[in-house]
Amino acid sequence: MQYKDKTKEQLINELAELHQGIENLEAEATKRKKAEERIVENIRQLKGVKSVTSNLKVEEKK
Repeated sequence: MQYKDKTKEQLINELAELHQGIENLEAEATKRKKAEERIVENIRQLKGVKSVTSNLKVEEKK
């Protein structure tokens, strides 16, 4: 149905649904960005642990 065939109320409802969809997408994008930041931080920490542990010498028990 084209917008010309819709009532004002239908258009308002459709617009509200679109706004809600945008809000949902923005919330998901924020969650994703925070998750990516946590991953980057975890990688940084793991690299630090790796650099510290790579300098350690492990003695074998006989």
